[in-house]
Amino acid sequence: MTSSTAQVGAASGHVTGSVTAKRLHDYPPLMKCRQVAEVLGVSESTLSTWRRNGTGPVQPVICEAKTIRYSRTDIKRLVETGGAAP
Repeated sequence: MTSSTAQVGAASGHVTGSVTAKRLHDYPPLMKCRQVAEVLGVSESTLSTWRRNGTGPVQPVICEAKTIRYSRTDIKRLVETGGAAP
């Protein structure tokens, strides 16, 4: 397995940490905010701000009431591209 960049700076939206593809594969296909924040190295508050403002490198695929989920495929793509939005 190769390591990929995986920490997104809250202000810049650029990835700066690392996570292995295997570790990311261990997450469910639809990831909770807590899981995405952990992988990207940002706070859940940052994810919330990105959702609210429509900014950030990734947006949720499900956003209903209190159910918010992100696609693991989108997160993987973000990690592999070093933070570039799809």
